[in-house]
Amino acid sequence: MPFVTGQKIVCIDDTCLKGKNWFGPKLVKNRIYTVRDFVPNSTDEEPCIRLVELVRKKYADFTGFRVSRFRPIIEKKTDISIFEKLLLNKELEIV
Repeated sequence: MPFVTGQKIVCIDDTCLKGKNWFGPKLVKNRIYTVRDFVPNSTDEEPCIRLVELVRKKYADFTGFRVSRFRPIIEKKTDISIFEKLLLNKELEIV
């Protein structure tokens, strides 16, 4: 499984599948979602996920979105230590 429950992901494909008439909320490209849980896909091998932000009340127990329509959000923490060192070195030169 490429994702885990509670993980932040971003939608990279919000197109509707041909011949499908979806009811309820739809995906929005570049919007960030949270993985709620996983469900099997009845039409092919690709697993599906359900999202915290989108609940299809009528079909909530068995519908999901293919995992290939998302990519993980990689959170990078900002490290300013290099700038702190530059500032410290600059102060030493002035003295």
